[in-house]
Amino acid sequence: MLRLLDGLDGPLPSGASAVEERRTRAVALLVAESRHQSVEEDAFWPIVRTALDCGGRLADRALADHVENRRLMRAVEDSEAGSAEFEEALCALSTALREHLVFELQEVWPQLWTAAPSQPLRDLLEHLER
Repeated sequence: MLRLLDGLDGPLPSGASAVEERRTRAVALLVAESRHQSVEEDAFWPIVRTALDCGGRLADRALADHVENRRLMRAVEDSEAGSAEFEEALCALSTALREHLVFELQEVWPQLWTAAPSQPLRDLLEHLER
């Protein structure tokens, strides 16, 4: 995910081919984030809820992030590549996704690795982390 986000950083494109490349990268980000959210909602956050005492609070926050991120994703989808609206929506989405990743990596994963008592659970977590 970070690689996709990093690929959208930098100066704004000029010229039709550069704008099309940026749109293609944005679409790739939207597809990857949609898949990421789906896996998390189906498998990861239910584990967090049951494995951690504070899991409900963490999962609720993450799922609220997902709702907001889907709104931002729709804003990117609904705007024309190269327009100010597209760039504003993409910037807002990038910021929100980075904040969500920091939340997962700094708050959730460390607690979950400590709490994960069984090898099957650790195997699942390792798979989800990839």
